[in-house]
This record gives sequence, C-alpha cells and structure tokens, in this order.
Amino acid sequence: MNPEFLEEKPVERKKGLFQKKEPETHDMSEFINQINNLNARLRILEERYTNLDRKFEVMESNMLDEQKRVDREIKTINSEVMDIKSTLDEFQDKLNLIISELRTFASKEQIDVLKKYIDLWDPVRFATKKELEMALKSKKE
Repeated sequence: MNPEFLEEKPVERKKGLFQKKEPETHDMSEFINQINNLNARLRILEERYTNLDRKFEVMESNMLDEQKRVDREIKTINSEVMDIKSTLDEFQDKLNLIISELRTFASKEQIDVLKKYIDLWDPVRFATKKELEMALKSKKE
C-alpha cells in the first residue's frame, strides 16, 4: 500500500457568498503601530481643538469687553453732545434776547435828529424854576 494513498487530503471547498472569511493574520506589531499612530494624531487634533476653543473664548471675552468699553464711550459722548446742545440752546436764547433788546434802541439816524434838536434848543441856556421865580420876584419889586 501506498502511504500517500491513505493520507487524507483536505478537500478544498468553494467559498460561498455568505460564508465567513478566515481572518488574515497580519503582523500584530504593524497593527499596533498604526493604532498608536492614529491615537497620537487624535491627541494632537484634540489639543489643537482645545487650543482653538480657548483662543475663541479669549477672543470672545475681549470682544465683549471692547464692546462694553465702546458702549460706555458712546454714552459719554452722547451725554456730552446733549450738554453742548443745551448750552448752545441757552446761548441762542440769550442772543435772541440781546437782539430783541437792541431793536428797541434808537438808531443812529434817530440820535442824529435828536442831537440837531438839542443843539437848536440849547438847553444850557434854559432857566431853572428857582431862577424864574427869583426873576419874577425881582421884577415885582
């Protein structure tokens, strides 16, 4: 007898569509290296994300602080503008009062006319009441 003849040879079966595939054996150290590499990359990405998140929070905080400062400055400027407006209104009211008072004054022409009349009458030569009474007494006597 032939010993080869007695040995059972494994029967090759065709793999069907739904049969499980035999796991392929890879070098485990390569697989572990890839996992470690992915893990390191993930940590780097998480750290970058955390840093970006912190930077964003700082920027947002700074922006809010700046907005508050700008709002305070705008309120101060608005207050100052309102004060200036009220002062300007008071000044304009006083100026209008001065203008209305000046309109009641005599004009240059009117003063010139009065001056001519005064020069014509020459009030310095006028006699006082006492002088007239004394002159009348003296005539009576």
